[in-house]
Amino acid sequence: MMISEAGRVGLSGGVATRGRRGARSLPRGAVVGHGNRTASGSRGCSLGVQRQRSRATTTMGLPVVGWFLNPVTLFIAYAFGGARFASGYRNTSYNNNFPTKAVLTALWPLAFAVSASFRSNFKRAVKL
Repeated sequence: MMISEAGRVGLSGGVATRGRRGARSLPRGAVVGHGNRTASGSRGCSLGVQRQRSRATTTMGLPVVGWFLNPVTLFIAYAFGGARFASGYRNTSYNNNFPTKAVLTALWPLAFAVSASFRSNFKRAVKL
């Protein structure tokens, strides 16, 4: 008997069969054979003995969103945006001193989300 990954494998009279309601299921990794070989390991043909494969679990969702919300990707976007803003800071209307530049560069995602005037200055700085 071959094991189908989609179907359950159960015991019926000591012989491995496809699962059905009320049938006991074999433990993961149980040996299931062909011909007259039974799940309990009694005599029979040992050719074609297979082990049940373990399945990998996957989570469904929007792959682009999952990839974009990856912490590494977010950090790269944060660092790239901060570097572009810091390099073009002289084109903004803000004071050109180090403390102001450092604070605005560090907090640019928050300021970009909240302030319309910062968005226009950010676009001038990165030349969008």
